[in-house]
Amino acid sequence: MRTTPGAIDYRRIIRNTPPSGVLTAINGGGPVPYTEGWWQATLDATNVWNTTVSGTSTVTAPDVTARRTVRCASAAATEQASIWGRRILTSPTLASATTDIWQRLIMKFEAAINATVANQDNDRFVMGLGASGAAVQATNNDTVGFILVADALNFTTRRASSVNTVVPSPPTLTNFNRYRIEIDATSIRGYVNGTLVATHTTGLPIVPLIPGFTSFTDAGGAGSLNVGVVRVWYEDQ
Repeated sequence: MRTTPGAIDYRRIIRNTPPSGVLTAINGGGPVPYTEGWWQATLDATNVWNTTVSGTSTVTAPDVTARRTVRCASAAATEQASIWGRRILTSPTLASATTDIWQRLIMKFEAAINATVANQDNDRFVMGLGASGAAVQATNNDTVGFILVADALNFTTRRASSVNTVVPSPPTLTNFNRYRIEIDATSIRGYVNGTLVATHTTGLPIVPLIPGFTSFTDAGGAGSLNVGVVRVWYEDQ
């Protein structure tokens, strides 16, 4: 069967699903390291996700208006609630077209900032990818994704210093929106609700990455981030 160039060949996913067929099995093999709809009331903290909280903050998987989500809830001022991946991803930055299998890494997710956007700490809030080993935060080196600058949505790539693009015509951040990050050997692109909002060719991380979401409040008070479906996959052409 022929497939369209650049499309996902789902036959590979089927081949990489072990006989047990458990929900987390598909996450561990093949070109789709993460496909998460928060089906379970309890997060899979053994195989898929880490969480970091401070104070009275929580990371839970509630049902929000019939949409399955995970909620990173910073329950008071200056508190952190982060969820970040255990499965480490190969970044295709600097990939060789002749020797490397994975040529493109794509992350797609739904998210909404709950309540007051201004309560999020602009130095730490992030939705995207970061270096493995700790919770992803906006000012960490090797961060890619969507951040806040002066409470406005930006797309960032950060190796040792940041390259930021203000998202034009930004959506209402307290509504659920669809975000997409594409990484290849020479550029990183950000999309919001299907529209390309930024293309960066500098500041590209060249380290293994993990997906991560951080709600970190400033002195203004409580805040939280609701994350819907998350999918991360590779393409090899």
